[in-house]
Amino acid sequence: MNKRGDILFGKIIHICREGITVLTNKKYVFNIPKKNITDWSSKNLYAEFSIKDKINFYVEQIDNANSTGIGNFKYNHSYFARTPFTDELKETKHGFRTLKSEIEKDINIWKNRGQNV
Repeated sequence: MNKRGDILFGKIIHICREGITVLTNKKYVFNIPKKNITDWSSKNLYAEFSIKDKINFYVEQIDNANSTGIGNFKYNHSYFARTPFTDELKETKHGFRTLKSEIEKDINIWKNRGQNV
């Protein structure tokens, strides 16, 4: 049974200015409003998608009794989101010292290669 947070695949069966409608292989119909497709108001959904395109999307809401739901396309496709990354890089027990030293080694290697050319 499908639930919120699942990633589903389906075929686009309808496109309009307000969003798209997707039919999954289990005959669930998901509406994906434009706000869940892109953060860019100038994006033309007719130019980005075509009927019968196969897409994947994140399940926001689902009604299993009626086989319908609301999906979110931009959650899976960072190109369509204004600020796609909400995760932060957390320090390890050594802080960032190990990462910094490895990056400095790589930089020195590239600098030396540039001088030997």
